[in-house]
Amino acid sequence: MLETRVRQGWEKQRPLLYAEISGTPARYPRLNRALQWLVAASGAKERIQRYLEKRRGIRTVNLAANTYEDGGQTDAEIRLIESAGLRDTSRIIAPPERAPAVLRRRVPVCVVGVGQWGAFHCRLFRTADPRVELYICGRNRERAERLAAATGAKGVILGLERAVEDSRIEAVSLALPHHLHKEAAVLAAQAGKHTLVEKPIALALSDADAMIEAAREAGTILMVAEDMQYRPAIRAAAKMIDAGDVGEPLYLMAHGGGSMRPRGWKADPELMGGGILMDMGVHYVRAMRLLMGEPDDALATRAMQIDTKTLGEDSVQVLFRSHFGWQAHILLSWAGPHGHSPDVIVCGDRGVLHLWPARNYIDLYPAQQRLLPQLLSYVRPPWLAERLIKPEMQRVRRKVAGDDRQGYLTEVREFLAAVTEGREPASPAEDARRDLEIVLHSYESMRTGVWVKTAVELSTLAQAL
Repeated sequence: MLETRVRQGWEKQRPLLYAEISGTPARYPRLNRALQWLVAASGAKERIQRYLEKRRGIRTVNLAANTYEDGGQTDAEIRLIESAGLRDTSRIIAPPERAPAVLRRRVPVCVVGVGQWGAFHCRLFRTADPRVELYICGRNRERAERLAAATGAKGVILGLERAVEDSRIEAVSLALPHHLHKEAAVLAAQAGKHTLVEKPIALALSDADAMIEAAREAGTILMVAEDMQYRPAIRAAAKMIDAGDVGEPLYLMAHGGGSMRPRGWKADPELMGGGILMDMGVHYVRAMRLLMGEPDDALATRAMQIDTKTLGEDSVQVLFRSHFGWQAHILLSWAGPHGHSPDVIVCGDRGVLHLWPARNYIDLYPAQQRLLPQLLSYVRPPWLAERLIKPEMQRVRRKVAGDDRQGYLTEVREFLAAVTEGREPASPAEDARRDLEIVLHSYESMRTGVWVKTAVELSTLAQAL
């Protein structure tokens, strides 16, 4: 009787699935378990195995080899694993989790700069929140008034000194050439104005330190306009990496630029701080830090100069490496069009992520073959299977929430929220200082042609940030 009850109870139990005890992750665990149970309980798995045995023959079982392949490591392999560090602790910054709060009061903001980027700042503040009271500051009255009329600004102020002394103004947005950032930000802080300054924060670390210290002494906010921090795809990719969707992150590849011929102050490396590496490099350095972590070394090199009227480099590639085992490759060029390609790719041992500029989705290519291409691989003759299987069949496209695909609006809203709430922004100015530090180390490598240390004591850096 007892034996019969035990047998009946055993027959009612569902099959034990290997994934339940192996720790194998699944995107939809309940659905995954249900499908596996269905395949096992219906006998479909055994029928498929018998069919494959007829076609391929019964494979000889090698228990020792199978055990080794499934999870065993030799002492030499364990030492190889441990050489890269068992846990990567180099990611010390992360995209903000929450959207900025809605403004509850009026905020008078003066955009300093009437060029193309100043006009862009005006549009951002005008779109960000109707409670923004916009003013324009420039040196040329005609240009400033024309921009004010186009953006619906309340007034025009001539000269930065007058703007920061104006009692109507609570915050300033500096859309100025790079070499003017330090002087303007310090002047604004000393006048008690909160400041949003375009990237890079400055051209030298000493200038960045002076800006940060001036804001600290004045009790004002200093924030650098770095949109990568607020780009929805970066935030989504960071979550997918944390969830293990790509496994162990191994490589980041970034490609940016386009056909551009800088002129004026942008063509002067003394005023620009260099070329494309200073202008765009800080963006992708931030992306690397958000997705991979802090690099230990950098090796930079440049190709031949195409635009000889620009004195700074118009193309560059930088290789970063970490003692935790990952590497990053950033390629930037103004020599030709960017083309239709992802600007950030993250490769891991279990999958690859493609991040597209100004798109509301991310593409995941898991290393484990998906069902459709797996089934098509059994089609014969083999050439027909190769023709039927398309790369898109392995792609998993994930929608990214939010309409602010580039992060510019969220960046401005975060600055406004920090001003009204009297708090530090989600990305303090020290983050931008670190971006600048890594870029400057890369320029040193470009000059010397050797690897240059970019690492700092992570505990010290985390405390500073």
